[in-house]
Amino acid sequence: MEFTANEDFSVQTFLAGNEEVKFAEKIEKYFKNIEQYLPWILKGRYIIRTENTFPHSSGIASSASGFGAIAKCLMALDETFTGKISEQESLKKLHF
Repeated sequence: MEFTANEDFSVQTFLAGNEEVKFAEKIEKYFKNIEQYLPWILKGRYIIRTENTFPHSSGIASSASGFGAIAKCLMALDETFTGKISEQESLKKLHF
C-alpha cells in the first residue's frame, strides 16, 4: 500500500496489475466507516497493489484476505500517526 498524506482522499486498487474500481469503492466505504477509530484515515491518497492466489470473484475469501492485508497496513500507519501502542492493544484494534 502506498499512502500520501495531506492530499484529497482517494483510493486506487490494482489486482494483478489491473485497476479494480469496484474494489476501490468498497475500500473507500470501509475507510469512511472506521474513521472514528483512525481519525487520520481520510486525509490522504492510497494506492493499493495486490496479487491473490484465490480465483477472483469465486466467492472464496479473496476479498476477506485483501481486507485483512489492508487492515494490517493501516495499523502500521496508525502507529506512525499516533505513536506506538502495546502489541496486545494493536492486535485488538487490528482484529476489530
